[in-house]
Amino acid sequence: MSDQGAFFKIAYRFLQDKPLRFYPGQSKLRDDLLKGGISVGYTIYISAMFFWTLAITGASLILSTLIITYILPLLNITLSNFMFIMVIIIVTLLSGVITLITFIYYPKYKASQRRIEIDKNLVYTANYMFILHSAGATPEQTILSLAKITDFFGVKSSTRAIIRDVEFMGFDVLSALNQESKRVPSSKYADLLQGYIATLVTGGSLTGYLSAQSSQLLESRKRFLTQMIRQLDIIGEVFIAALVALPVILISMLVIMGGFGGDIGGGISPFQAMIMIVYVLIPFTGIFILLLVDGLMSGW
Repeated sequence: MSDQGAFFKIAYRFLQDKPLRFYPGQSKLRDDLLKGGISVGYTIYISAMFFWTLAITGASLILSTLIITYILPLLNITLSNFMFIMVIIIVTLLSGVITLITFIYYPKYKASQRRIEIDKNLVYTANYMFILHSAGATPEQTILSLAKITDFFGVKSSTRAIIRDVEFMGFDVLSALNQESKRVPSSKYADLLQGYIATLVTGGSLTGYLSAQSSQLLESRKRFLTQMIRQLDIIGEVFIAALVALPVILISMLVIMGGFGGDIGGGISPFQAMIMIVYVLIPFTGIFILLLVDGLMSGW
């Protein structure tokens, strides 16, 4: 039994399906789990959500009480009875809320990661399917080929789900493709599958359809990359202004002000302001810009 399986099975063993009556968003969670590619039933997932939220909340209550009672006095830190109770309540509630929110949004996060991976490689997926059909491959052979190769295109789990529906669930290829188009997190990939189905049903040319889709996706990819380059140019200018020019200007001004003595307001001396710029302003600005670049490059 894997660690992930044990993580969920322990919770389900204690609570069974009792938490279902307290969770209203069951259908939405089921869709999120499917789109995120998380192979856990929504009943088990909800049980784990409630069990581990309660477990971590209880552990936080005990741990925070022990730390405040025994550890803080060793550091010569004492709290009044009111602060003692408030700190324990805040830490306990915060731990429980963070755990619950993590469980709720984890499937959405996984679905978002899958969508990004599928979308950025969709032009290659369409081209690969076009090449196979140009060589005379059937739809079954095309899907099987996508399932066998490494997950370069980001659709390996999707095509394997289609094969599973055909070979084990008894679906025909069209029904399996239609079911998968409803499960995938990428609307572009779902549209590609729906168009593929429509072309098969109407007896149209799959090579012509896939060729047109490849060209359209390629143009869309070019526009995306052009826009991303422009945004990176803007971020680069912000980086130079915020992390090169601005700190130099501010520190130069503070050095001059420090030569005249006094403070700059609020009892803060120029030397203290320089320390805040070097150890607070510059690092946090750099982290913010790195997060912007990371978010922008995630769709690369």
